[in-house]
Amino acid sequence: MKENKIHSSSNHQIRRNNSPFFSNGKKEENLFFSRNNSTTPFFQTIKKEGIKENKINSKGEQEQEEQIIPKSESPFETETITKVNTKEEKGGACAIVAPTENQTINNPAADNTCTPSFPKIEWDVISKDDSNWGVCVSSLKLEGNINIKPWANKPNTMTVPNTSNPVDGGNINNTAGSDNHWKAAIDDMEDYDKPGGGAGPHWHSVDASIAHENAHWSIDWVRDSILDSGAGDWNKTNKEINELTESKASSTTKADAKTKLTPKVNAKRISFGNKAVRKYNSIPDTPGDPKGAGYKAGASVLSGLITAVRNYKNNKGW
Repeated sequence: MKENKIHSSSNHQIRRNNSPFFSNGKKEENLFFSRNNSTTPFFQTIKKEGIKENKINSKGEQEQEEQIIPKSESPFETETITKVNTKEEKGGACAIVAPTENQTINNPAADNTCTPSFPKIEWDVISKDDSNWGVCVSSLKLEGNINIKPWANKPNTMTVPNTSNPVDGGNINNTAGSDNHWKAAIDDMEDYDKPGGGAGPHWHSVDASIAHENAHWSIDWVRDSILDSGAGDWNKTNKEINELTESKASSTTKADAKTKLTPKVNAKRISFGNKAVRKYNSIPDTPGDPKGAGYKAGASVLSGLITAVRNYKNNKGW
């Protein structure tokens, strides 16, 4: 299945999953993010909608927040996650701030989705020099929701769908034609990150779904969309916001300066957020695509389960 991504502003959410608020999102397992549920509970297909871009006015200050396209993990189609640390800006009145991540994990949920919200920036007015007020960014808040749908896990029952438990008294056998046959289990998990593959229908793991959705957040959203210099480029945006000024001759108080500086900060925030959203929406979430972080992360988890089934088969002499 495919995972979905979504984006939003203060009032929008970015998710990979079908939703009236998002145009794209990422979804894993039974399509967490951007694919629609099919009539079969473990097979879902996700449709990826186009990215909607908003126009910027003549002043460049009224650009609207774009919507993030959800992505979903799909069933059969018709990782160590590294966080990127931001660097401190040396010699300025304010340092570059690292993002504060505050995603909510909903487990169990009705579907597997990763839904970021549009980035939020907090800032203060400071006295830059005798003639000017300045801006100091205090935080970049990244919020959103990760939903995890349970997957069957009956370790001692010869039923499917299931999570493999290759031990005596477990749920793997050598009975030809059985859905619990060791090779059937391996085949079902091995094509997860291959073209036309995805989760299920019989063998998968909720841990693979969790890894898939977390990869959408940490890799697709935070690393590649928020921080990357070819996308949102937070370090550059943070520096540009910190360089904004307002004359003390025109605005005699901090409150006056805040009023004048707010539209300028908002223009920078929305431009930054929209760049991040465009990048996030452009990242594929398809089994077998080399750019897909979600399926790679999920496949890494399934690889361990596959190895355990093979070892059990060999030990039994099957």
